[in-house]
Amino acid sequence: MTSAQKRRLRDNLTSYAFLLPSMVIMLTFLVFPILYALYISFHQWFGILPPKYIGLENYRRLLQDEAFHASLKVTGLYALMVVPTLTFASLVVAVILNQKIRFQNLYKGLIYVPVIASATVVSLIWKWIYNADFGILNWLMSALGLPERIWLGDTRLALPSIALMAIWQSLGYYMVMYFAGLQSIPPQLPEAAEIDGASRLQIFWHITVPLLRPVMLMVIVMATIGSFQVFDAVYVMTFGG
Repeated sequence: MTSAQKRRLRDNLTSYAFLLPSMVIMLTFLVFPILYALYISFHQWFGILPPKYIGLENYRRLLQDEAFHASLKVTGLYALMVVPTLTFASLVVAVILNQKIRFQNLYKGLIYVPVIASATVVSLIWKWIYNADFGILNWLMSALGLPERIWLGDTRLALPSIALMAIWQSLGYYMVMYFAGLQSIPPQLPEAAEIDGASRLQIFWHITVPLLRPVMLMVIVMATIGSFQVFDAVYVMTFGG
């Protein structure tokens, strides 16, 4: 083995040594639970007794469960409310904050604060905002001469109310992703288009949006995954009702 091959082998081993802790953590807390959950799904459990293999019976019962169908429908409606709105709203906010405006960093920080806040705390705050008796939202509705609503007790309003809270909390996270994508766009492109007479809307639609398609796809995928994983906000605000 030549010295160059030895050096390459040593570099590879060093790289794997640095990766090893992360790989162990991922295997322990991600891969193993997924595989074990898959194993459990093919068995029936009787408390302390050994599990009994039943094949696809659990999946058959799940597909015939009306509660599962209703939950899947509600989750799908929730995702349809949240994902498109987050995809578009976070892009617009990122484009606005990408301009040279005063207190730019302050606005970014204020929008990002809900992202790092606890989901339970955010849900409790919005539950107070939506409170039918002393919530600030009904107070504003009354001040504007509009009828007050039972936001979390009305079957027509509960899901949109939770979706609005989720959009508000996650907006800053996806804004940062778009903002990073905007920073990678060569400034010569919009400048050249502006010199050629393109309006800001045309620049946004024909230059900014096409160049941000990879970021937009990532936002859609992550927002969809997050929408189908929602639990804490629904449980805290409506107790699953």
